[in-house]
Amino acid sequence: MVTIDRNNNFSKIQQVQIWNNNYAFAYPALATNFCTGEVGLSFEFDGNGNYENHVVEFWGDFVAYITTGTNVGTNRYGDYVSIRQAPATADNSGNLFSAFGYGLNTVPPPKTGTQTDVHYVLFGRPASSCVVIK
Repeated sequence: MVTIDRNNNFSKIQQVQIWNNNYAFAYPALATNFCTGEVGLSFEFDGNGNYENHVVEFWGDFVAYITTGTNVGTNRYGDYVSIRQAPATADNSGNLFSAFGYGLNTVPPPKTGTQTDVHYVLFGRPASSCVVIK
């Protein structure tokens, strides 16, 4: 990821990687929450004995929260991972992200094969300065 200075001819301020020795990260989707100013991430990870799973996190926390419980591997994975700022409503002051991802699980016997484990995730942090719609 690159941070640029829009007021200085888009010069690069910093460049960082989403990286870990033990895991692979793929299909990142990012969104900015204008209420809190945070960047949310929705992506896939695997490795170190784990199958592909969907995770979400806040940029800079360096903690990914697993949303799926995949128990089978595949040679194609990761389509349709997304994240957006959740619209402000009477119950949500605009401080939340809505993310979408999935995992794969084996089909319970006597059937065989895999089934998709789809997850819609709503996450965020308290934001006292956000506007509440009434």
